[in-house]
Amino acid sequence: MLLLKKIKTKIRSKYRTFSKKERPLSYYKREIVSTLRKYYGRANNEVKRYSLEKVPFIVAELSNMCNLNCVMCSTASARRPKGEMPFAIFKKIAEIKSKFGQRTMVLHTVGEPFLCTYLEELVIFCKQNKLTITTTTNGLLLHNHEKLLKKYFDVFSRINFSIDGATAQTYERIRKGGNFKRLLRNVEMMQAYKKHIAMDVQVCVSNENFHEIPRFFEVFKPYFSYDQFLFGFVANLSSEMGMEENYFHKQRIDLQHLVKRPVPCSFFWQQTHVLHDGRVSACCRDYNGELIMGDLKKEGILEIWNNARYSGYRKAHAQNDEQSLPQMCKACLSVDKEITKLFNDFIRFCYLKYPGISADDFVEKLRTWVGLLNRPRPRDIGDFVRLLEDQV
Repeated sequence: MLLLKKIKTKIRSKYRTFSKKERPLSYYKREIVSTLRKYYGRANNEVKRYSLEKVPFIVAELSNMCNLNCVMCSTASARRPKGEMPFAIFKKIAEIKSKFGQRTMVLHTVGEPFLCTYLEELVIFCKQNKLTITTTTNGLLLHNHEKLLKKYFDVFSRINFSIDGATAQTYERIRKGGNFKRLLRNVEMMQAYKKHIAMDVQVCVSNENFHEIPRFFEVFKPYFSYDQFLFGFVANLSSEMGMEENYFHKQRIDLQHLVKRPVPCSFFWQQTHVLHDGRVSACCRDYNGELIMGDLKKEGILEIWNNARYSGYRKAHAQNDEQSLPQMCKACLSVDKEITKLFNDFIRFCYLKYPGISADDFVEKLRTWVGLLNRPRPRDIGDFVRLLEDQV
């Protein structure tokens, strides 16, 4: 009996299946109310606190090169030298992560992971060492790796697609160099593995694509369920170096009361990023190498994680010390994660509650919701609840 159980466990482990049960309407209403109470129940000046991880979660940058040059993420403008991570450094990261019980290789920072010239060798290495891969991609190069994906699909635990338009015109305007038809073909190709690889769609929401939110569900319905979309508001990616000039200020959604400097930033306590040349950065969007904490080729990861530079920046973040904060952190602006959650939960709530709603009416409800979120801090959440209950 024990032997049979072990065999079944091994089979499930080798061929993971993803059959996520879709949540009911009532779930999203509860989540929204709970998050509203939590968010607005906090004091306006309350500072978030994070516990320092003994070992940081390590993210690897295979390359800082990209096949696109998106308007909100212009990799071409970065001053950091372009390059690809040597396989030796990747193996070292894998060894470190394995030592500390991190069995997933997360491949993501500035570049496109599927540009890697030794991807097959990397995937085989991960399989041999019982490691899985999670990555974020624009999806436009996947057809070049179809044989690899077919043979080693079980190595990939998650693939996140960055898709910022639901029409060819919007998509190709935002994702410069992109091809919407190729994207759709590659997304369709990946459906052969959706029972084994968790997949979702990440959308950077701006004034250019806000009106297309309902259309995402229409266009991508054959490939993704409604709860596999994550809509995040455009941020300035730590500095506008990585953007078209003034794109953030011109195209961001009007959330003037909610766009803030994310200080303290959780990355300083929880996560670190190894760049393609082995240097370690505190930020996932370090276009120019401004937040270098150490060099993995010369130092151990824990030595870097606990060094004076890291500790000093943590202190500056914890105390919101303007003078001691790095310039990148001073320039960084984004929307609170709880606001992003409220936005996504309301989108899913509307999708379920109004199945026959027109795209225009759907967008109007979203604009009303954003308007409520953007008001100065309310004394209660009554207006939100009334909107949920159609009393407005």
